[in-house]
Amino acid sequence: MFKLSGLVALAVALATPALAGPTLTFNLDQISSSSIGSGILGTVILSQVDPDEVDVKVTFAPDLLVNTGGQHTPFAFNTTLSGLTVAFVTPVNGVFSQGTFSYNSAGGANTPYGNFSQAIDSTAGNGSSKGFGGTLEFTVSRAAGIDTTDFGHNVGGDYFSADLSNGRDTGAVASLGATTIGVVGSATVPEPASLMLLGSALVGLVSVIRRRRRA
Repeated sequence: MFKLSGLVALAVALATPALAGPTLTFNLDQISSSSIGSGILGTVILSQVDPDEVDVKVTFAPDLLVNTGGQHTPFAFNTTLSGLTVAFVTPVNGVFSQGTFSYNSAGGANTPYGNFSQAIDSTAGNGSSKGFGGTLEFTVSRAAGIDTTDFGHNVGGDYFSADLSNGRDTGAVASLGATTIGVVGSATVPEPASLMLLGSALVGLVSVIRRRRRA
C-alpha cells in the first residue's frame, strides 16, 4: 500500500505543470500632453506562450503609433535580459503601408519618460500621416527562458512607452505598472506521459481498495 501511495504521489508531482508567467495588463495612462487625449490611451498585454516566449500585444484606440524622431521611439520596453529575439505578428513581419517595424536591442527614449533598454523602431517618416493605427503584436523569445515578469520599469518607474498621435498632435504615453494579473499561460498543460502515469496509479489504487473490501 505504501509503494502504491508513493507511486500516486510521484505521478501527481509529474503531472503538476511548471507555472508560467501570469498574464499582465498595463494601461498606458501616463500622458505627456493633454492635447493628444486623456484617460487610458492604450494597453499592453503580456501573455506567456511557453517557457521561452512571451507575446506582447499593444492596442491604441483611436490614436496612431508614430515615429517623430529625436528623443522619441514608436514603442519601448525594459528588461535586464539579453539575447532576445523579436518576431512580429501584427503587422505581419512588421510591414505596414507606411513603413516597417524593427527590433532595436540598443533601446530607445521617450521624453519625458526616460530611456528604455529595448525598442521597436519604424522606418516610416515622421508625423501623423505616417502613423500605424492597428494592433502592434510581437513575440519576445529567449533560449535561456523568459517570463512575463521579466519585463520591468526603467529608472523613472515607467513600464513601456509609446509615441502617439491623435491625427493632429503628438505626445508620449507610459504605464506605471500592471493593473490586471490574469491566470497562468498555456505552458501549464501537463504532458500526456505524466497523465498516463497518474491514471495508471489511480487504477492500481482502486484495485487495492476493492481487494481489501472482498477480504
